[in-house]
Amino acid sequence: MKKELKNIFVFVLLLLAPILTFSQTLQIGILSDFGAFTGTGAITGPGATGSALGDVGTNAGAISGFNTSYTGTQHNNNSVSIQARIDLLKAYILLSDIFVTQPGTHAAAFGSGDTLTPGVYSIGS
Repeated sequence: MKKELKNIFVFVLLLLAPILTFSQTLQIGILSDFGAFTGTGAITGPGATGSALGDVGTNAGAISGFNTSYTGTQHNNNSVSIQARIDLLKAYILLSDIFVTQPGTHAAAFGSGDTLTPGVYSIGS
């Protein structure tokens, strides 16, 4: 009797498995500490018009225009920025397989009071 009950339970579980969904949270590692980061190239801050909440940095380039408009630390080609670039590449690889729901619907630059609707954006540049 126990064996039959176990087999029925396994059968029902396998029958329902395709309709179960499992979501995953994107783990961005050290990037979660950054308000602004670029893996390659210069990064320019908002100057007096805005601020970045968190660290700012680049792995290969210059940092300018931030003055006091950030709340963390500047990282320029150090161990933190190297790890941030690795985490950025991991996130890019994981996100590149996600279905785009907002194709080509936004300009390359974000900011200036934009309202973004939920979804996955694909921006050509």
